[in-house]
Amino acid sequence: MKQKRLGAILIIFLINSDFIKKVGRVFLRATAQQSQQFNSTIFPYGSLERIQFSVLSQQGMNALDSDDFNEYNKILLSINQQFIHTQLCGEPGKAPMGGDKTACLLRFSDIPSMLNAPGADAMQCLDLWQKWRLSVGNGLKTSYSQLVQMSNKGARMNSFQNLGEMWRAVYELPENYGFYPESQLNLEEQLNNIYNQIKPFYQQLHAYFRARLAALHSKKGGEENQKAGFVTKNGPIPIHLLKSSNGDNWLAYYEQTKPFPDEVLAMDEERISNELLNSFHAQNYTVRLMYSKVYRFMKYLGFEKLPRSFWTNSVFKRNWAKEMICNPATAYDMMNGQDDYRIKVCGQLSEQEFIQSHRLMAKLYYQYSSRHQPILLRENPRQI
Repeated sequence: MKQKRLGAILIIFLINSDFIKKVGRVFLRATAQQSQQFNSTIFPYGSLERIQFSVLSQQGMNALDSDDFNEYNKILLSINQQFIHTQLCGEPGKAPMGGDKTACLLRFSDIPSMLNAPGADAMQCLDLWQKWRLSVGNGLKTSYSQLVQMSNKGARMNSFQNLGEMWRAVYELPENYGFYPESQLNLEEQLNNIYNQIKPFYQQLHAYFRARLAALHSKKGGEENQKAGFVTKNGPIPIHLLKSSNGDNWLAYYEQTKPFPDEVLAMDEERISNELLNSFHAQNYTVRLMYSKVYRFMKYLGFEKLPRSFWTNSVFKRNWAKEMICNPATAYDMMNGQDDYRIKVCGQLSEQEFIQSHRLMAKLYYQYSSRHQPILLRENPRQI
């Protein structure tokens, strides 16, 4: 009986989901239009009231007419579905990462663990990287181009030249957002200045890491694998070697490339990691229990008790019966007026996950502690 009731609720929700979106859009547009009727300049520059009025008056993509707005959402849905549903299959007689030659089981959320698997060599990483890019990249080209065009159209309807300018406005403190004229920033100019300051050091760091990476891969496997792991003296680092799904960091090689390896310290780190895992297994830990322990630690520090809905609505482990986007792990303020705070993570028992559990709970408590503040002040101050 309970299952039938839940099924009926789900059907009603699916039927009404479009209606809910439409109501939400009407509300946001109406709020923006009402805000535009008021003269926010009566408030001082930099005041919370003036900034809130300015932010509320921006409609974002809701400024698009109904047809364009529906098309915009269809494009976003198409892109998300391609990331969720695209699977990697083995070529005839050859499977990605040495798996089943006929199965199509690997998805985007599986890539990090496959790239960092103990037996993954340069050739296998290259094979997986290329297969994923070819599988999902070709399908995304058209959708992404359409998304850019529609997003720029929405930005122009908010009095911006393009979406990039609308994004930068949040950080550039423009006058039309209620900030002092003299406080305005040029984000691109600021970032270029910072980049030029750190560039000499980054070039040295890049050269050091590239040399260490070349040494690591120069003698691994046969000739084919050495070609896949070949790193030139002065060129860019082959992105597939970084063992990251987006090729955006070097963390996978930290232990192998740190400049002054302390063997005793390294042994201690490995011992601590092993002891942590052994302790998890001895106490029959689950990912949920790990987060429960972190929660107790946060309360010990003096933080408030979280609402019960946090435990019923959060996702701590991947549900293989459902389609899920596991990355990135995130802490959410649902902003529905019901103190609804959640964590979504496809967790595993590991030292890295143990560290991440503390980071996510700290982020969640930042949001929860700010729940009585205006929405403008609930956002993480470190947006970049």
